[in-house]
Amino acid sequence: MSNPFAVIFGLGNQELFLISCFILFFAFVIWAIIDLMSNSDYSDLAKLIWMAAILFLPVFGTLFYLYYGRSKKHLSKNS
Repeated sequence: MSNPFAVIFGLGNQELFLISCFILFFAFVIWAIIDLMSNSDYSDLAKLIWMAAILFLPVFGTLFYLYYGRSKKHLSKNS
């Protein structure tokens, strides 16, 4: 059975896997930015610094924010 994406777009399994990883990565970046903007525990300067880290170093900035940057009060409000 052939893959419909392979028939329509000429994409193989490796290309589909890379596209899926790319979409998932950007979903995490967008999630981190939305979480940062809704976090009222940070000042505007701190938000700007975290935003620069997320945008200029997307892999490490996003991972650092999601692991270190989310405050305990903000996490308990969202749960």
